[in-house]
Amino acid sequence: MLCNLTGTILALPCIMRVCLTFYRTVAFPLICISMVCSYQVWLAQTAYFIVPVFWVKIITSLIIGTYIALFRSEQFIFFNNLGYSRTRALAYSFFFDFLIWLFIMGVTVKML
Repeated sequence: MLCNLTGTILALPCIMRVCLTFYRTVAFPLICISMVCSYQVWLAQTAYFIVPVFWVKIITSLIIGTYIALFRSEQFIFFNNLGYSRTRALAYSFFFDFLIWLFIMGVTVKML
């Protein structure tokens, strides 16, 4: 019961492990979308284009999350057994994806 440390700072590695385990099922399409968004900002040659690209990223993430929740729901049984709800697993995963998107956008804006 290494991951039964809820509410403490020691639970952070367990949360990250669960987040990364779930994230790897959706990593390829989400990172591809982030790269396409970065390429669009780079083609526009302005940092102001990040705002519409941000909304494209949010909408496509919601579509992928809905697809996972509706058509791949059997994988949530594993996370439910670990004590993570469907909403919590999706929230952690998409928060991690948003951090990756922020990093990619930061690098892109520095290149402009």
